Formats: sequence, C-alpha cells, structure tokens
Amino acid sequence: MASLPGSPCLSEETLRPNYLLVGDSHAAHFWYGLSRAYPEINFLQATGARCKPEVDADLRADAMCSKLRDYVFSGFLATHKVDRLILAAAWDQSDLGDVARTLDWAKRKGIAVTLFGPIIQYDDRLPRLLAFAARDGDPGLADRHRLDLQPLDQALRRRAASKGVEYVSFYDALCRGQSCLQLAAPTIPLQYDSAHLTKEGSVLVAQRMRALRRPADPGAAKLALAGGG
Repeated sequence: MASLPGSPCLSEETLRPNYLLVGDSHAAHFWYGLSRAYPEINFLQATGARCKPEVDADLRADAMCSKLRDYVFSGFLATHKVDRLILAAAWDQSDLGDVARTLDWAKRKGIAVTLFGPIIQYDDRLPRLLAFAARDGDPGLADRHRLDLQPLDQALRRRAASKGVEYVSFYDALCRGQSCLQLAAPTIPLQYDSAHLTKEGSVLVAQRMRALRRPADPGAAKLALAGGG
C-alpha cells in the first residue's frame, strides 16, 4: 500500500504521462497488467485493502484507509499534477453516491478520471470451480456460479456518463453472451480467488482493454479503454 510521502509507488516521471491508480485490492491487481500493456504510461499506485477511493467517506474507513485517502486526495493530488486518475474498487450499490461526489471533486480540481467498474466475481474460488468443471465435464459450471454484478456495472456506467468521465466495463471486455473469460492461458485461471486477477490475468485484461478501443493517434497518451464515457 502506498500511503506515505516518498513511496516508490508514487514515483513520477518526466518523459511519460503519469496515471495514478487509487483504490482497494480490486485496484491493486490491475497495476501489473496496465504497466505492461501500456509501456508508454507511468502508472503510480496508492492502494490499500478494503480502502475505496472515495472523498468524504471516512465514517466507513479504518484509520489506515483514512490516512491513505487523506494523503492522496488532500496531500498528493494537491501538490502533484497527474495526467489521469484511475478509480477502482470492490464497488457495491451503496457506493454510487460517494462515487458521484468523488467524480465531482476531481472535476472541480481539473483532474481527468477513468472509472473502472466491478471485476467479474464468483461465489467460490475460480480455480476450484474450474477444477470441478473439468472433473464433471461441465464447462458451464463456473458461469453458473458468477455473481450478477451487471446492474451495478450499468449503474456505474450511467454515473460516469453523467459526469463526463471515461468508464471501463469488464463485462464488455471479458464477457460474451452468457459466458465470461475464465482462463488467462490454457492452464492458468484468470483469477486466483473469487475476484482477484492472477499476474497473467492482469496482463490479459489490460490487453483486452487496449484492443477494444485504440486511440486515433497511436502516440496519444490515454488509456484507450473500452466503454469510455
């Protein structure tokens, strides 16, 4: 977790755009893949377990999370100009209001934002589900254990659009019809538990995001992700 001044996770560069990834573990698992899929961008990271990137939401945060939020929103971003802020978390419906306030805060500060929607999630560990599916000859087993977060994905998409910020839907990037991507390679699951990406999964997801929407100018410094607002 990057929570203190001088952290190497917050090292800026002058020759590449600096994008700051903020959130909980559902943000942290993207850093590896983004850094490899977008080598022209320097990705800074300020993440903490169960610490959602929301301004003025301290009543639901522990002391460490409050410290991280205060440093990022009141300290670092007040004195450092990043080229883009990426917000990601294990969102739920109760976060919609806090997300809107955070997007409004960023707009007032003149900070460009990309909002990541919920990652695909299951009611059990994905490797375990895949093992049962292979044992039973039941390729649809994991899909039947997938949580239905599409209403939340759509609500966050609408919220992002209303605020004029870029939105990334992982349902767009990873799902087709009633099935979602489950393997990063023939023997490597996309996720190592019910939600968090493996290193290989992180790279594949970032590559999928980049492939779905490329910038008109190949040299443009933007994420070029799917489902932009």
